[in-house]
Amino acid sequence: MELNISSKIYSKKYIIINDNNIEDIIVNILNNCKCYLYIVFKNEKNVDTGINLNLQENSQAKVFVINMMGEKVNNNLKIENNLQENANLDFTIIDIGAKNSNTNYLTVLQGDNSQNRLDAIYLGKENQVKEIDYAGELYGKNTNMNIYVEGALKDKSKKHFKGVIDFKRGSKKAVGNEEEYCTLLSDKAKSLSIPQLLCEEEDVVGNHATAAGKIDKKQLFYLLSRGFDPKQAEKLLVRAKFNRILDKLKDGNCYEKINIMIDDILG
Repeated sequence: MELNISSKIYSKKYIIINDNNIEDIIVNILNNCKCYLYIVFKNEKNVDTGINLNLQENSQAKVFVINMMGEKVNNNLKIENNLQENANLDFTIIDIGAKNSNTNYLTVLQGDNSQNRLDAIYLGKENQVKEIDYAGELYGKNTNMNIYVEGALKDKSKKHFKGVIDFKRGSKKAVGNEEEYCTLLSDKAKSLSIPQLLCEEEDVVGNHATAAGKIDKKQLFYLLSRGFDPKQAEKLLVRAKFNRILDKLKDGNCYEKINIMIDDILG
């Protein structure tokens, strides 16, 4: 399906993916236009879907891709974005469903002064596997790419994260940052992270950080001393990390359903 956004003010668009309409999605944000876009996957069948966003000059988009798939589904999602001059893309990925989830995300910042912020959360349980590959290619001058990821793993779940910010020749004054943090809720959960910075230009700034570990003992002790049991305290601390991103949703119905799923997974 193809969707053209021509509104000069922010309006909300919804694409709900179920078992009857799994297909590639192309969205064109026209010059000087704006939108909120929610793409929600609720299917019970395997997914092999592409999402392509094209932001023309001076356009702005706030996009939410939400994985609420069934527990037996294999998810293979490929996202590609192209940003022209002064385009601004705020992208959020909420990856909590499916049995195995493979998400490939690439933004090409072609135009000068274009910006992309990617915020994401993931949550794994049982034997779930999260394959996460997020990348940005910066071509234009004064471009900006920020990747921020928060996740948590239970039971024997696994996560493989690869983040790449690639400064191409000509991307003078560009800035790129990537951060990925994983909370391990089990001794058997496994987290692998590979952040990378690639550079063909001199006058740029790049930063990366990654960390994985258990819940902070001081924070946990504080909540236990206030009457919370260990499970409640653990859930509260994980939810606090996620809320920084979930609060961006601006949709009460989505927010409520996602929080119910998160609570069910955390137990």
